[in-house]
Amino acid sequence: TCEMTYTLGIDIGTTSSKVVVVNENNELFCPQIITSHSYANEADIVGVAQYKEQSVGKILSSLDRCMVGVKGHLGGNVERVHRIAICGQMHGCVLWEDCDITNTSNLVTWQDARCNEEFISSLPKSKHRISSEGFGCATLFWLSRNTPNVLDKYDCCGTISDYVVTMLCGGKPIMTSHNAYSWGYFDCDSGKWERETLTTGDFPTQLLPHVVTPGSIGGHLTQDWYGVKRDTPVLAAMGDLQCSVRSCDIGVTEAVINVSTSAQISKVSILLYKRVKNVILTASVTSLPYFDRHELLTSASLNGGAVFAAYVTMMTSWTRQFAPDVTVDDVYARIINADEAETEMRFLPALFGERHDPHLRAALNNIGHCDVTIGSIGRAICRGIVQNLRDMFGVCGDDVTRIYVCGGAFNRNQLLRHEAAIVFSDKDLCFDKNCDAAYGATMVDVTS
Repeated sequence: TCEMTYTLGIDIGTTSSKVVVVNENNELFCPQIITSHSYANEADIVGVAQYKEQSVGKILSSLDRCMVGVKGHLGGNVERVHRIAICGQMHGCVLWEDCDITNTSNLVTWQDARCNEEFISSLPKSKHRISSEGFGCATLFWLSRNTPNVLDKYDCCGTISDYVVTMLCGGKPIMTSHNAYSWGYFDCDSGKWERETLTTGDFPTQLLPHVVTPGSIGGHLTQDWYGVKRDTPVLAAMGDLQCSVRSCDIGVTEAVINVSTSAQISKVSILLYKRVKNVILTASVTSLPYFDRHELLTSASLNGGAVFAAYVTMMTSWTRQFAPDVTVDDVYARIINADEAETEMRFLPALFGERHDPHLRAALNNIGHCDVTIGSIGRAICRGIVQNLRDMFGVCGDDVTRIYVCGGAFNRNQLLRHEAAIVFSDKDLCFDKNCDAAYGATMVDVTS
């Protein structure tokens, strides 16, 4: 019999890091998860309101805790890991020094809002994707114009998952087209950065990583890592959204909804890069690079679980004016367990605007005299989050017959699950599919 081999998958998210190990030598069609470990990053740095930064050290600490759990579970069998696949949040940017990789900037996350509309309008126009706040290239433009001394300290950059690959393997950073396109100013047809366009705006192009196709080997471990052997290949970091969808192994009439901090609805298009540009998409639908030169049609909302969390935080603050000992968990449980009747109240969840329309704002409409309860408003917010995704996706969802529903928000919030079933009552909704980015990363075929 052949020796059992494992693949280790890593997902470095906004709120947590996760590591899974799968057994590739089983009789099932899909790899089997042997062990899974997840820990909160707790890495947010409090500062200027518009700035959303995280501590790289704290993110790495949560990853280390995951790996300690893996080694503790597998023991000597961790040596059977023959490949590492990494994915993570795509738009964020971290800088580091090539000769001392521990010398890093903070991670500027996808939620960062320092690049306001006026600043974005001053940037060179990309031929392939409208730039937006929180995008890596926009952040680097901002740093070069406002704090050039910061850029002088570093000579490498990438997403947080690109950084982890470089930390493990050494060498210069490598980035997949998933992450490069999410940064902006990247041409999927040629697989190259829009360097000429960037240069017109005095962009520090020398920092940009070399770009490879998803599934490419990013390097090999330079030393043993929690029992995983030196020289184990590590894939170049992929996008967490693409890996989440990959984990569902969907067909052409299927889609995936993922609601965590933000929210997305996606389906795979069989069109190739060179043909997708002929497809007319609305402003709220983006065509992202996927795998095997296919496209991922996606509506990505900035308003997911963070909107419901903001409501819980607000209600907790109000309640503490009268009952100082109440906890966030108390309020959360009261909202999602409230037994409220059907309501005509409607909620537009654009608390954080949308990338395709930054001026959008949240609104609660059609409020009746029976609607002013903590539970009814919570229910309206949950329905609004899901309805907003359906509205953004528009006609792209017309031929979808089945939707796989996943994400941390659905795992914790049964009210959100209930409202999703109502909004998509004409579709077959599946809540028990293992839609998991770390798991999906392990399913990606090596291309080089």
